[in-house]
Amino acid sequence: MKIKLTKGLTIYFSINRIIGLFIVMLAQIGNIYYALFIDGASGGFGSFVSWSATFSVLLIGLSITYMKKHVIQENEMGLMLRKDQTLAGWIVFMINIMFIGFGMDSQEGRDLVNIGPELSNAILPIIYGYMHGIIMESYFTKDQK
Repeated sequence: MKIKLTKGLTIYFSINRIIGLFIVMLAQIGNIYYALFIDGASGGFGSFVSWSATFSVLLIGLSITYMKKHVIQENEMGLMLRKDQTLAGWIVFMINIMFIGFGMDSQEGRDLVNIGPELSNAILPIIYGYMHGIIMESYFTKDQK
């Protein structure tokens, strides 16, 4: 099944894509559960959710793809979205690292005990970029059969 969003943009649905998405999500939740409750890592499920990072990665990645839309061939949209979402994740990561550096002008910011949670939050956009890219590539690439 396909849903045509605009003239050149179509989302493709299939049982394989939907099952694959659920397996990926289940595996991620299972890994987080294992790390938190069996291995005893600190934090919680909320440590893996950052709406500002999610929207930043999505918007920057989609903006980069939109700027390059005039050079994308017919079946390259998914691949381009994957590359641009990954790039956006790294861009937001670098911005977060800069904010961590800017915050080290106070004594509280210089204490290394505070850098762990900040680095954890800085790494989230990289994970989001890769995951958004993989999901978008699978849903925006036409079936080859």
